[in-house]
Amino acid sequence: YLDGNAIGSESYLNIRLARTIIDERGIPGYDYLSYGGRNFNYNIGLPIILSLLYFVSPENIHILSMLLSIFFALVALIMLYLILHKSKFSKSQMILIIFILILSPAFIYFSNISSPIIATIALALVSFYLMNSNNKINKIISLFMLFLIPIFSFISGLLVLFILTLYILIVDRLKLKFLVFALIVMSSIYIYYLFSFGLMETIRFDFSDTKLTNYFSEFGADSGLGFFASVLSLFGLYKLKTQNKIRFFLYILLFVMILLSFFYIDTLFYFGIMVAILAGIGLNNLIKDKWESEIIRKVTIVILVVGLISSGISYVNRSTEFEPNYFLLGGIDFLKNDLDSEDTVVAPYDL
Repeated sequence: YLDGNAIGSESYLNIRLARTIIDERGIPGYDYLSYGGRNFNYNIGLPIILSLLYFVSPENIHILSMLLSIFFALVALIMLYLILHKSKFSKSQMILIIFILILSPAFIYFSNISSPIIATIALALVSFYLMNSNNKINKIISLFMLFLIPIFSFISGLLVLFILTLYILIVDRLKLKFLVFALIVMSSIYIYYLFSFGLMETIRFDFSDTKLTNYFSEFGADSGLGFFASVLSLFGLYKLKTQNKIRFFLYILLFVMILLSFFYIDTLFYFGIMVAILAGIGLNNLIKDKWESEIIRKVTIVILVVGLISSGISYVNRSTEFEPNYFLLGGIDFLKNDLDSEDTVVAPYDL
């Protein structure tokens, strides 16, 4: 980003859509630049915000889009901390959870690309925090946050609505009235967009490739889980001390998240937040619990902490190689400056 180039193809897509909205002076009905043309059935929340930022500084739109992602990431971290504090987590647990989440590959990835996923996480956490307030204004703002989520991501909206429904039905049935309003509010935006634009994104469920390389960053995934954090989450789940209904909620949600990740890989980021919370609890327990062998306990802690830190650092280093890399940018620069407009360029289909 610092050299003026965004990371990941999705960043360039959202910036292009923002420019299209500006050129068309509104949301167009058709995208002529996508493989010969298609209906403009994209997630439009992020492109709309980027189109506003484009007026601020067109030449720095890539940097502004990165700063926007960082802003949403900071909001997500702050709201998660406040939720944990309100849920009576200890200070050491909260610090470890935030620390593990910041080092998680999925969080690093989505905090550095122009993607609606980090925005939906921030909106969902703000909504959940305000939902648990007794102030009516806060509850209205919470519903408005839920209203915005489907605009940023069609599928994320469905996932957040499912989590909210599961939480209220199992953990807090006193909020059934809020759930009804949430269903009405989110259904209204879905119905409007389905009739106006069709599906806001192409939904691809693929169960054909379930290799570890798609799910763990240490094995090559661009936005997967951290292996060491996942190991720590097992310690946290085993030592989890909470009400039975909350434990039941977590078990069901973990099962559903694991199942959904096989079909739709982007759900790993939501799953990654659960992993970070459980990993923070697990690491906190490892630090405070007494083992029969103190040496083994300390060695285990050192290995897992070093693994967490090294995993995050190595992922940051690897992210510099994500496309568009130096060679691709050099090729594009060559096409721009050294070829005539009528020359023919041969390239692989997937370039």
